[in-house]
Amino acid sequence: MIQDPNGNMMVCYQTKEGDYQPRSFEDDFFQLNTDFIINSKFDDFELDSKALKSFKENKDSYELAENGVKSKAALAISLILAERGNNRWKVPTYIQEGLLWVRS
Repeated sequence: MIQDPNGNMMVCYQTKEGDYQPRSFEDDFFQLNTDFIINSKFDDFELDSKALKSFKENKDSYELAENGVKSKAALAISLILAERGNNRWKVPTYIQEGLLWVRS
């Protein structure tokens, strides 16, 4: 829940992204950014190499979110650093809506 100086509040929560209902931020992010994840390089301490290999084959974002994330902090930093040129990631809708509301 976010409250502005006037006392107005906005509640943001995960919703379906297309036909997919994510269960966590990581699940949502991986589903939205399948190509970005496949085309980026990650160290084993950020994403488990076995889980990443499986994701590249089956595109199961829930499985990668559940079994692949070793360190949320390391993953977040690597995602920021991996965004180069045309290899860009998308922000989940509920986060984008919250950020736009805060900015206004």
